Amino acid sequence: MAPTRKRQSVSIDTKLKIIAARRKGLSNLVVATQFGLSKSTVSTIWAKRGEIESSVSKCELPSLFLEKSYLSKAAYAKVDEASYAWMTQQRRKGVPVSGPLLKEKALLFAKELYPDSHNKFEASNGWLECFKKRHGIHSLSMQGESLSANASSIEPFQAKLKMLMDAENLTRDQIFNADETGLYWKLMPSRSLVLHGEKTAKNFKTAKDRVTVMGCANASGTCKIPLTFVHKPAKPRCFKNINMDRLPVDYYSQKNAWMDSTIFKKWFFENFVPRARCFCRENNIPEKIVLLLDNAPAHPSEEVLTTEDGAFLVMFLPPNTTSLIQPMDQGVLEPLKRRYKKNLLRHILCQIDTPIPEAVKQLTIKDAVYWIADAWESATEENLKRSWNKLLKNVEERVEQPENEADDQTAPDEVEDRNIFETMFQELGASENMMSVDEWLAEDAEDPGHQWLTDEEIVDEFGTSSVSSDEEEQEEEQGENTRRVKPEQAFEALGVVVEWFEQMQKDPCHVRQIRRWRDEAAQMRAASLNQTKITNFFE
Repeated sequence: MAPTRKRQSVSIDTKLKIIAARRKGLSNLVVATQFGLSKSTVSTIWAKRGEIESSVSKCELPSLFLEKSYLSKAAYAKVDEASYAWMTQQRRKGVPVSGPLLKEKALLFAKELYPDSHNKFEASNGWLECFKKRHGIHSLSMQGESLSANASSIEPFQAKLKMLMDAENLTRDQIFNADETGLYWKLMPSRSLVLHGEKTAKNFKTAKDRVTVMGCANASGTCKIPLTFVHKPAKPRCFKNINMDRLPVDYYSQKNAWMDSTIFKKWFFENFVPRARCFCRENNIPEKIVLLLDNAPAHPSEEVLTTEDGAFLVMFLPPNTTSLIQPMDQGVLEPLKRRYKKNLLRHILCQIDTPIPEAVKQLTIKDAVYWIADAWESATEENLKRSWNKLLKNVEERVEQPENEADDQTAPDEVEDRNIFETMFQELGASENMMSVDEWLAEDAEDPGHQWLTDEEIVDEFGTSSVSSDEEEQEEEQGENTRRVKPEQAFEALGVVVEWFEQMQKDPCHVRQIRRWRDEAAQMRAASLNQTKITNFFE
């Protein structure tokens, strides 16, 4: 009789290293030999990689979690998830959470999520200890930053950042900030500009009219990461026949169009890290990057957002200081949305043969994607660099900030934009239902791009199934029905555009570019016609 093989215990940390090795293309046999495991063990770990990585990403302190060798599951999974979501949110707000308070909240969630069997759930000390182990929680008391932060916490943070920059010899090129904001992408300034019979919320806003965008750039203004764009459907109808990877934004879907920790982690590793590395290599800059974030619930911990080589470091700003020092909030995201809204109103006013309510109804999320991308492209290097002045004034020995510079760094632009909007409002047709320019611009000014959930919303989040793709499709806008354009159609259309550009005496460089596109369409048309002739030969 063959001897019984002893069961091997593999830590979560080792499992993650095995998954990383398999992703590099190494076979199960090679990885098994490298880690001294059986081939079947490696195969099982690879098959469960999604579950393993998801558990680690949700963990508060991965360093504690990684020592474990298995993923424990809660008997009342919905209560466990709801309690962890609530606790994480409270701590992000800077609210201390005690063990008795957490147990009391778990009992309330059990009553709502398991109405028929909640009496069987016991929020005992044993449950609490298992809960902490499942989520890698060392202590319920907060570590590090003070719970009640205010402006007094800014200088200590600046000193900490200065020490890091001096120790690592970091420059502005290597310091990044990312932040989210909500955008009501087709909000009109008047109720009369919305179709009668449409279901609208207060001030004409509806859930499907809201998206989240996230901007990210470095302190020198020399590297702008493409905008992150979060909408509800995974692939709206208007993107049919379009490669989503070729959009001018990084598009993600979330059932409520909010930024969440899953999307943020995916963005960090799949978009931010590769692009920041590429920027460093192209500009001969050492690959050492610091990303500054606020304490939003959608942002995973520093230990989750780290690379194997240690080249990327995440630092969290002190709580409740976003409006004071976070660069993206110092004249970047707000002007970004103003430029977007100028594009929106210009488009509506150009539809001279279409009633305004109908023009609004025909808008698609594709319009929003390209308009917000144009607005981001217009953010200048100087504007981005200036947005860091408040944060870096005690960090750098010299910060280029004129003595007579006003606190509102974008005041001249705001005045100019306000005049433009006033003119546009007059062209739209003033009415008693028309909001002022300031009211209209402020409609989404306080939308943080992430969601603070009430207890009821947490219950809804974990007690109901997610929206199906069919339901998402029904919620999608009623705009253009994207069709596949044939090469001959593109050739004819571009030919007309070339003639128009030439007659209008436009920039010759633009004319040459359009002619190149027309010639490319002609080549594709010729190839299509030749293929048709060959096919006909065999009929």
